[in-house]
Amino acid sequence: MKRFTAKAFRVFALLLFSSTFWTSFSYGVTHEQIFVWVSRQMDIEYFYNMPEVQYVSKSKLQTVFEEFSQKSFQRWRVQHGQAGADKIMASYQNRLVGLFNPKTQIIYVGDFLLPCRQKAILAHEMTHYFQHWIYGPIHSGSYSAEDQRIFREIEAYQVEAKFKQLFCEPTVNSDLILAFMYYP
Repeated sequence: MKRFTAKAFRVFALLLFSSTFWTSFSYGVTHEQIFVWVSRQMDIEYFYNMPEVQYVSKSKLQTVFEEFSQKSFQRWRVQHGQAGADKIMASYQNRLVGLFNPKTQIIYVGDFLLPCRQKAILAHEMTHYFQHWIYGPIHSGSYSAEDQRIFREIEAYQVEAKFKQLFCEPTVNSDLILAFMYYP
């Protein structure tokens, strides 16, 4: 029984170390490294200047989003009425953790997020930055505007998910665990 307990402790320690290592690894990833990583994920060969990145409070993020979304808000008001437009705006603001403003070329990321989540959101928003340069701006009045928004969000969420998988989630080598379990 003692031997099993010692092995179980080693496996637990290994899992704890792996989790700590991979989570802390992403803390040291710089904006520049994320920028290059995202450009490679999107197969971008042309050089783009890196955008300014600001870590801001939830209230600042909401203010920037509200200012940035005035045209959309007007469209929502026409389509859904004032109450509907207010509801849509509130829904976006409640979930808001980052955004890219194409007019100012600034990426905003919530300073209230855990470090690894901040980096993943930064990768998501850098995807939008590249999309803006590659595909051009989305013209709100066009019929395909909603399709473009959906496509761009899907692509950005894929990049974010891959970043989280590679740099935020603990990865465990099962062979190493088995070695700890079977050999003293």
